[in-house]
Amino acid sequence: MVNLLYENSMLCMIPCKPKTKIPAVPWKEYQTKKYLGITYPEQNYAVICGAISGNLVVIDIDDPELVNVIFKDFEGIKKNTLVVKTGSGGYHIYVINKGVKIQTKRLDDKNRRHLDIQSEGCYVIGPGSIHPNGNKYEIISSTLKIDEMDVSSFVQSLATFGFDVEGSGLPPVQQIAKGVTAGNRNSGSAADTDNPGKNSSQN
Repeated sequence: MVNLLYENSMLCMIPCKPKTKIPAVPWKEYQTKKYLGITYPEQNYAVICGAISGNLVVIDIDDPELVNVIFKDFEGIKKNTLVVKTGSGGYHIYVINKGVKIQTKRLDDKNRRHLDIQSEGCYVIGPGSIHPNGNKYEIISSTLKIDEMDVSSFVQSLATFGFDVEGSGLPPVQQIAKGVTAGNRNSGSAADTDNPGKNSSQN
């Protein structure tokens, strides 16, 4: 694994066990301080969301067709902020929240499609890591820069597309790590979204 975000000193990153979304270190303390230990070449790594990473929020979308529903210009987004294609085929869109603090939540629409807002208490698996299915997390944006967004306003705008913008909490990380819950897979809540954390999602 090559840490493709290594030079971004703003981000807090921790090692994960090889080809998994499971942290290789107790990670709760690294929600408030940077990890300065070693990440070995065979390990995956996770990016911790929230204040420790400069108010990082990751918009975690499992259904690849959904991006063209909620974003008028997804190609334009890929030119302006970091976007990662996850090992499960979804997307992680990295942004710095510039509005009011946003909670980690899952948003479902009337067609049972969903997206996760990965924020405080979550992590996502970083690009260059290997998904348990053998696929790599790949950067598909033309930039490594992480752009600012008023995430709260973005969430409210999703009501236009039939999403319940109140959302719900993400499933506990232990469940996701065991593969009990489908759909949150690439985040630190440990979903397919890749966030093994408090209520993370790890695709």
